[in-house]
Amino acid sequence: MPVYRSVYLTPGVYRQPQPAENDDIRLVRTDVAGFVGFAERGPLPRPGATADELRATAVRLTSWQQFLTTFGGFMPYSYLAYTVRAFFDNGGTTCYVVRVAALMPEKSFLRPRTAFFALPSAPVNESGDAFAAPATAGDSELTILGSSPSRRGEISAGDLIEVRDEGATEHLMVVERENNRIRLARKLSYKYSEGAILSKYEPALVVTATSAGNWANRIKLTVTPLTTGDFVEEFALRVTLTPGLDPSRAVEEEFYHRLSLTKGPFYAPDHVNNLSNLITVDVIEYSPLGSRLFIGSGSLASGAVQLQGGQDGLSEVSIEDFTGGDGDFRGLRLIEEVDEVAILCAPDAVFVPPVAFSVPKSPPADPCARRPDTKELPPPADDDTAVPPTLDTVSIYRAMIDQCERLRYRVAILDYPETKRMASDLQDWKNKNFLTRFGAIYYPWLKVPDPLEIEGLTRRVPAAGHVAGVYARIDNQFGVGRPPANAALEFVTDVTDDITDLDQQNLNPFGINAIRSFPGRGIRVWGARSLARDNDSDWLFIHVRRLMSMIEKSVEVSTRWAVFEPNDFALRRTLVHSLSIFLEAIWRTGALKGAKPSDGFYVKCDETNNPPAVIDVGRFVCEVGVAVAAPMEFLVFEIHQDPVTANLVET
Repeated sequence: MPVYRSVYLTPGVYRQPQPAENDDIRLVRTDVAGFVGFAERGPLPRPGATADELRATAVRLTSWQQFLTTFGGFMPYSYLAYTVRAFFDNGGTTCYVVRVAALMPEKSFLRPRTAFFALPSAPVNESGDAFAAPATAGDSELTILGSSPSRRGEISAGDLIEVRDEGATEHLMVVERENNRIRLARKLSYKYSEGAILSKYEPALVVTATSAGNWANRIKLTVTPLTTGDFVEEFALRVTLTPGLDPSRAVEEEFYHRLSLTKGPFYAPDHVNNLSNLITVDVIEYSPLGSRLFIGSGSLASGAVQLQGGQDGLSEVSIEDFTGGDGDFRGLRLIEEVDEVAILCAPDAVFVPPVAFSVPKSPPADPCARRPDTKELPPPADDDTAVPPTLDTVSIYRAMIDQCERLRYRVAILDYPETKRMASDLQDWKNKNFLTRFGAIYYPWLKVPDPLEIEGLTRRVPAAGHVAGVYARIDNQFGVGRPPANAALEFVTDVTDDITDLDQQNLNPFGINAIRSFPGRGIRVWGARSLARDNDSDWLFIHVRRLMSMIEKSVEVSTRWAVFEPNDFALRRTLVHSLSIFLEAIWRTGALKGAKPSDGFYVKCDETNNPPAVIDVGRFVCEVGVAVAAPMEFLVFEIHQDPVTANLVET
């Protein structure tokens, strides 16, 4: 034990001894989930970003409200938001979310795009260029026939342009130019003649959404000049995000009372970029007319404009966008970098378009009447990339299992494609593709309340998020050694398929965990099997794998202090003591077998497994054995009736 001096008498330099590092073994968390899927908004991996920037796109969340703020709400073409909501409602406290989109499609204009708008500084003199309009109104491409008489009049990506023809005028952003063809941020509202006039504005302030997606096309900017005249340097700005299809979401608003385009106490980027959850701004200081907003007859004449050009970029999503790879930080590869994650879910791996929604949304006058029929839900009018394709679920799930088996300290919760309804189909699909002790499958899907009313008042969603929440709740209440079963589910109204005892006889032996509805007891997880092979009986239950992973990782992390310590009797005794205390605490929770600690575990670390030959090569051997308590999966009662002449037994 180091001795500390309380009084120093001689002037000089003294070395303060440091106490030894705590050699107790501490439990690692097993309740943290990782979700990969489609989101309304949120960060996406950026080409050319540093490794730290890429890792930051796996966002740590501790509440459903944080998900809403960062990733938006429910989407017609995704299950991710429903799954994360279910995770938190069922007892989850911490998760990581990675957003997926088509980051490397063959056609660049199909990538996710961030909505933006250039508030004008001044109009450039009309170039006189005419263009050939597409054959039908509403297209988002124009063809320039002539050429600009001045370099300033040339149109390129990022420009705000004005299209004018016989009383019809529109202001649109240009997102791409190739030769004489330009691609617009949104579709044209009118059908223009070939003689229409095309001109552009000099930008003063470029406003950009905080993340890609068509969600930001609903952002409205209201500019209020604080000085008179057509050109202003100071202004107030109101930013309004109106709800999309979700009527339960409130309008998001931000208001900036005084902003300036010149550097000083009211400089716009300093105020907006540090505070806004919706936009960022960039002052174009190289503008030849100075930093002033043009409020005259341009796009700001009415005082309100909307961001343009945002798109989800989901139409060309590939397997690689979900899985990533070596050096390819996308999807599951980003979750792999998060050491804290212990539960892995990818709910959108089983998403299959098209989506159907009920019309009208208002309930019938007679509450007992049949709800209206459904029809296909079209994508947003300003985003042709909003609908993802049908993906190869098996490839994504195999990547999840591969990650769990390599890292050893996490498990995957898998969902069946909803097309698999018969028990024989479920068994065949599982046995052909997934046999691992590091995963579990649950059946059937669940019905959850849906403010979008896509399928009515409820929507069918996969159960991974609900089950992950149950894992977390059981871990935090009782410990990871307790089977995550016989637990009631929240954020659910019904199951999509009622499982009977006879049905479960065809599921349980094949490692397919049922979710069942019991009158008076709610909807419960009614199974705790893993996907282990039939001859791998030691890992029959998923909590056994998770308990062993927790023990292994806790020991690995907490004993790093012992590396390079002298390999002697003192070190061995210290580790035996620490491990014994650690395992006894687990035994006391009921996770290990036996009426006394020695029945549930042992720790061997002495001269017998650390002879001089082992010590001389720098090795240290510590053998640990544990006996995991088996769950009571089948409760059997024997009822004896003993009349005078017979002994009847009913079980």
